[in-house]
Order: sequence, then structure tokens, then C-alpha cells
Amino acid sequence: MPCRGDAAPEKLPFTYSCRPALFRRHPSLYTQFHKNHYQRNDVGELIVIHILIADQQTLMRSGIRRLLNDESDLSVVAEAGRIEQVLATIRLSKVDVILMDMNLPGMDSVESTRRLLRVNEELRIIVLGPHESGPYPVHLFKAGIAGYLTKASSGEEMLVCIRKVARGQRHVSADVAQTLLLDHMQDGNSPLGCLTQRELSVLVLLSQGHHRREISDKLCVSPKTVSTYRTRLMRKLGARSDVELTHLSLRHGLISPSEGRAP
Repeated sequence: MPCRGDAAPEKLPFTYSCRPALFRRHPSLYTQFHKNHYQRNDVGELIVIHILIADQQTLMRSGIRRLLNDESDLSVVAEAGRIEQVLATIRLSKVDVILMDMNLPGMDSVESTRRLLRVNEELRIIVLGPHESGPYPVHLFKAGIAGYLTKASSGEEMLVCIRKVARGQRHVSADVAQTLLLDHMQDGNSPLGCLTQRELSVLVLLSQGHHRREISDKLCVSPKTVSTYRTRLMRKLGARSDVELTHLSLRHGLISPSEGRAP
């Protein structure tokens, strides 16, 4: 086991799970960790990062909260299961970083990002999504997110990501970064690569089973404009129905199986 034995401190794996035992045996590492990882203001006070966890699954939110509660510089100020709750919370509470499920109900994540940043342009948004997400993370970064993690990312990487984006940096999971690089090198590898951000938003909402009027309300466009986007999607993706569009969205990880339009 990595946390046992008398190995030298520099050879011990510095992971979240063994950190408490490691600090007990080697107090100097505790000081070094605080110096390198935690931000402090000009008078040496710890800068606390206020976090909102937005995920439709209660179990997922609870697991993330338990991870963050062990960190003295991270404070979970609220949880939300829908985008409407997120929007209401950031208007009432101080939030620095949002951990947001890519499939959070209420709005697609590209449009959600735009709306959130219109309310508070200082927000740092980290999206939690699937590994197989095609070019979608590119559109999310263009919309303004600061970080992208997959649900397979480690707790340690999540902590690193939160602190990086709070300092104004960007972070993307290594596996997703590799996928994005391959997609860039192999032009046309994904059929979704030819879509605009707004077309992707319409595709996600259609695939979730929303009607034209609902989509127009969510995106603040006319129903006629929604129909135009739908026609473009059919042409670009070679689909003949909304069901085929849904199958494409499922295949590329834009929606979860529970969200898909019934065939």
C-alpha cells in the first residue's frame, strides 16, 4: 500500500487518499503543500474559494461535497440540481467556481455557460462531462468555461482544477485533451465538428425532447428560427428525423440515455 512503510517522503505518491497519513509522518510536507497549493492575500490570510456544485444526481453532489469539505481553502456554498437553481443562487450568494454537470437539466451547457457569465462575468465554470464528448468541449471553452473534467477524473485532479481556474488559468482532463488534439489533426473525424455553437444548443434541446416553442423560450429566439436551425441540422448531419438526431447526440455523449427523446 502506498501509505505504509518507511519510504522517503519524496518517493511517496502524493495522492488525496494518502495525504493525511503522509502529513502526520512528515510535517514539513504539510507546510510545503499549503505554501504551493493555497492562495493567500497580501497580509497572509487564506483566500477561500466559494463553490457551487450543480449536478442532477444527489449522490454525485454528496461525493463531491465530501471531497471538498476536507480542504481548508474550499467552501461549498450551495448545491443545485437544475440550471434555474444555479442562476438563482449566483444572484444571491458569493460564488467563485461552479462545478456543473454537462447534462444539467433545464438548458444545454453551452447556453447555460453564456447565461451564467452574463449574470457574473467573473465566474469560473468547470464542466463535468463524459469521456466521449466529441468536439463539444471546444464549444464550451468558446462559450467561456474555464475547465473540463470527465466523470472518470480523480479527486486530486478536481482539486487541482478548482485551484487553477480560481487563479485565472484553464484546465482540461488529459484524456479529453488527447481526444481534442486527435480531432483537430483528423479534420472531419466527428460529424458534430461542422456545427456552430447555437446549432449544438438546438441539437441538444431537440434530443432532450423539447418542443419548438420551449426551445425558442430557452434560447430567446423565435420558433421560426428554431425551425431553421433544425433544418440545417438535418442537412449537415444527414438525419431524417428528430429521433435520428437524438441517436447522434447519444452516440457522441451530448445527452445521457435517460434524457433522450423516446423513439
